[in-house]
This record gives sequence, structure tokens and C-alpha cells, in this order.
Amino acid sequence: EIAEMDEKAFYGCEIQTLATMDPELRNRDPEKYQREHRYVSDFYFGLVRAVMAECQKRDMIVDLTVGSCWPIGGTFVTPEDSLKTLLMSAVYVGQNGRRTIVLPTAAQTALEYYGSLPPSPFPFLPPVIAKPAMIERLRLIKVTAARVVGEPGTFSASDIRTAALEFSSAIDLTDMVEDGILTWDFPDGCWQVFVIYAGPVYAEIMTDAKENPDRMSLVLDHFKAGAIERLLDHYIGRGDFSEFAGETFRSFFSDSFELDTQCFWSDDFLAEFQRRRGYDLSAYLPVIFVPERDSRDSVSDKGYTPCFDFPDGLGDRIRRDYEMTVADIFRENFLFGLKNWGEKHGLKSKVQCYGHAMDNLQSFGLAHIPETEQLAAGGSIDFMKLAGSAGLLYDRPIVTAESLVWGGQDYQVNPMKIKVASDRLFVSGVNQMIYHGFPYQQPD
Repeated sequence: EIAEMDEKAFYGCEIQTLATMDPELRNRDPEKYQREHRYVSDFYFGLVRAVMAECQKRDMIVDLTVGSCWPIGGTFVTPEDSLKTLLMSAVYVGQNGRRTIVLPTAAQTALEYYGSLPPSPFPFLPPVIAKPAMIERLRLIKVTAARVVGEPGTFSASDIRTAALEFSSAIDLTDMVEDGILTWDFPDGCWQVFVIYAGPVYAEIMTDAKENPDRMSLVLDHFKAGAIERLLDHYIGRGDFSEFAGETFRSFFSDSFELDTQCFWSDDFLAEFQRRRGYDLSAYLPVIFVPERDSRDSVSDKGYTPCFDFPDGLGDRIRRDYEMTVADIFRENFLFGLKNWGEKHGLKSKVQCYGHAMDNLQSFGLAHIPETEQLAAGGSIDFMKLAGSAGLLYDRPIVTAESLVWGGQDYQVNPMKIKVASDRLFVSGVNQMIYHGFPYQQPD
């Protein structure tokens, strides 16, 4: 394959290590299933070094994808280092005075939300469900309350009707909770109590070649300090590619960030929020929840309707502060992690910097090689220009793109379509096309 690409004047190759999309392979052909899952084994590293050695002889370059398939993660990732979520329940209290409230459990909270999830637009991906392991690891982090203005509300992913809360009444009651029971003297008015849990979401990767076929492939916590460096050490650092680094082995590649959680969170989020924004978020947590905002493929427009809100724009301000904090810790812990690890090992980071709320231009600028794609946002030139503009603003001489990709149009590509798509990339500021991907004959 390297010889054929060289003869056809390709500059190099990008290695994407995937597994079959056949869900029955494990039962139908156990031996083939085991052979398929040898990711980051000595055998795998030997194959990659052989490809690099062949490319070195031909003056070609290699980019190596971080992890198998997407988002970044794998069986190496522990629950502690995996993607986290925030889940919330709401209890209506219609009378004032001293009340004793039995709070919803973690299981009730998770099942209530996941039961209202709309069908996934990606039928080939692992379903998003309230897994027993997730429920077991959810921990109560806050119990808050606020006076209701008008009709009470609930947390739901469908049929959303925003309920208004009185900002000045919002209060953190966590210290009043004992063994899952809240006892408090409710002031006049109608109140809602909010029960807030956090823990690993147990989101999985699609069709990945596994290091351990008998373990779940968990998505990495992209907001945790040190998590991406540990993964790079394990998935690339152990491969002993030092003889190729910087010349033949040009970069490691991070695909776009289609993370799948209900509300982005990290173990130290409250402390990071207070340090960066100057106030305690605890009492205001209910208004940050926007259904489906933080679920996979948030490049598309899913709306922006919160389940609960504060009037006079206060809810919007708090959600903006929340999203700025998410973007800050993602940039510092993940994007800088990629960049710094690469520079330490003589490699470049090549990153598709989109998939959730962030400063896209700045994020692209943190990658040594900004990369866009034609599959996202309908291949819009305005979308692809984000990477091209970042290349100019941050002095990144190479801007790449996941190129010539059209969903659902197998065997419908002709030379004119390739020419038009290439021109659109060049107009967007892309100067290196990454052809996705190498075509194989399919008997069917």
C-alpha cells in the first residue's frame, strides 16, 4: 500500500487503526475477533514501525491517530480518567414550613433522564444508556433549592418547558442532607429542590480495535489535568518511534471532539469555576443544564433551551461563565497537553478543534497543524475557514483537512466532484489534503 501511494505521488499516509463494524464477529468468528483486537500490543507497534521504515526509505511522512477510532479513549482508560457528567433531579415543594424530603437516588436520577433521551442520530454507535456501573459511581455533590416563579419544572431531554426561578432565593442546602433526606424550614412560596450527582458517564468508543477485548473502551476525560499525557505515553510513547520522530513520523492526530455526556464536568470543576469566574456556582447549578447541548456531535444545531432559568439575563450570564470555564480547562488540560507532549517528543499535534463550545480560532492555533474536514457542517467554506484563518493568525504554515468524504454517497465520486471539493478546500485556506481514506475492493 505504501508503494502504491508513493507511485501515485502521495506525500505520506495517516494511520487510522479501526476494527470491523460487524457486531456479530465475536460470536461468528472468535479467532478473527481476537486477532482484530491487538491494538498497542508488541505486534501492533511492530507493524507501525514497519510502515514508518518503508515511508522513511521513500521520503514519505506518517501521521498516527491518537487511539483507535473516536473520540479519544480505549480500554486503557480507567473510570477515574474517563469522561464525567452532571445529572440533576428536581423535587417540587408546594408548601412552606419545616419539611422532610426524601431525595431522588442516583439510580432514579439517571433513569429519569435517560428515559427521555431522543433516539441517537448515529445508529452505528454504542447506545447511550444509564449503565449500572455509571449509577454505582455517581456521587451526590450538591443539593440546592430556589423559589419557583410561576409553574414548576423538571429536567428532561424532550418536551422542554423552561421554568423560572427567583435568583435571590437560590441556596445551597447540601449541609442539611443526611442519608438522602433533606430537612429544612422552607420560607413562604413554592420551592423546588435540586439534587445534583456527578460521575463517569461510561461513554464508549465506536468500532475500536481494543487493547483488551474484554473491557469497555471508555472515552477519555478531556478536562482532567494529566489524562491525555498518560494516554499518549501508553498509546504512542511505548512504541519506540524515536528514530522516526520529527521527520518520517510527523504528527499524531486528534479527531473532532464529539464527546457524549449530559453536562460537561470534571472532579475539580467547582473550585476551577470559582478561581476563574470569582463566585461559587453551587447554588446556581440547575440553570447550567441545557438538554443535548453537550451530547455527541454538537457541531449541529440542537437548540439552546434550558430546563430552568433565572430572569433578567442572569441565567444566560451564568451559562456563559460555565461554558467559558469548560473551554478554559479543555484548552489548558487537553489542547496544551497535546501540544506540550508533542514538543517533548519531537512531534507535532494535528487537531480538529471543534465539537463543543470553545474559542475555535484560539484552539486551532494551539495545534501545530490545524485540521478541518469536509464532512462536518456540510463542508461549508465558512466552517472550513476557521482552520485556514487560524493558520494565518497563529503562524501555522500547514493547514490540513479530512478530505473527499461524503456520507452515504458510496461509489458516486467522479473526477469533477474531486476537483470541485479540492478547490473549495484551497479557497478555505487548506494547503494539504488528507485523503480519507484508502479504498479497498468490497465484494458486496
